[in-house]
Amino acid sequence: MKQMITFIAMCLVMSSTYSADCEQAQNLMLKGVDSGKQDHWKQAQQWLRKSVDLCNRFENWYLLGQAEKELKDYNAALQAFEDAKNYAANADERALAMARYAQVLALQNDIGRPLTLLHQARKLHSSPPAWITQLAIELDTKRINSSITVSELTRALDNRSIQLFVPEAKPQYDLAIRFKTNSVELLAESKSAITAIATALNDEVLTGKQFTLTGHADKRGAEQHNCELSVARAEAIVVKLLEIQPELIGRLTVAGKGEYEPLYDGEGNDIFKFNRRVEVMVDAPQPKVCTDLAISTQ
Repeated sequence: MKQMITFIAMCLVMSSTYSADCEQAQNLMLKGVDSGKQDHWKQAQQWLRKSVDLCNRFENWYLLGQAEKELKDYNAALQAFEDAKNYAANADERALAMARYAQVLALQNDIGRPLTLLHQARKLHSSPPAWITQLAIELDTKRINSSITVSELTRALDNRSIQLFVPEAKPQYDLAIRFKTNSVELLAESKSAITAIATALNDEVLTGKQFTLTGHADKRGAEQHNCELSVARAEAIVVKLLEIQPELIGRLTVAGKGEYEPLYDGEGNDIFKFNRRVEVMVDAPQPKVCTDLAISTQ
């Protein structure tokens, strides 16, 4: 009985100490915020580092990550946002930490990994802040307007950071392959990308991995036609990949989701351009497709 009373007393003391530390950390965090508002980021960093030393709370780590990012200490910023995720109280906070992590990767001229994280954050957050979607669109625009490289694709598909935030998520990437309207014929500017994609998928970094290529369509046209077209486009890419790298036989599956999973909501050619796409996912679960059309190349 005495042992139980002693244990309870110790718990109460520890709880009281923790509350006092967190209250002090709150004051330090507010000083950090004030310093940041005045662009005194070095001072903000110092206040916020003291705050996390006293109390592990999401907002303390999140704001520290912001200060580290502004000071261009990108490794420290990534670690702070990862720690913020660890203390997130809900999915919205986890999504914010993930999106800021992606922002830091983007500042280091990465495209594939931050895009995957940003799109996951948009799905996870109950009402994503506008800056997350805006950053995703900026990176998607940059991706579409630049040539895909083997290193970019292998890095994106070997993306371990996505599992830091969403353990069940699988690395994926929009292949930026474009087709003629209502056709499975590739546009001329997309043909050169096929060789890079085939080489990347057969890279030793991805040895033994299975890949699902999923076609998507914009919402114009009949639903059934869009579904069939999305599958046919994914199939067309697989055929070309196997011509270049026959070693990929048995590792590629195709699926189509038609118009049912747009990347962005809205109207206009720019939005439709983003939504017409073929994505590759690593070790994907059995895909849920618009008409249960999933065709294995095995």
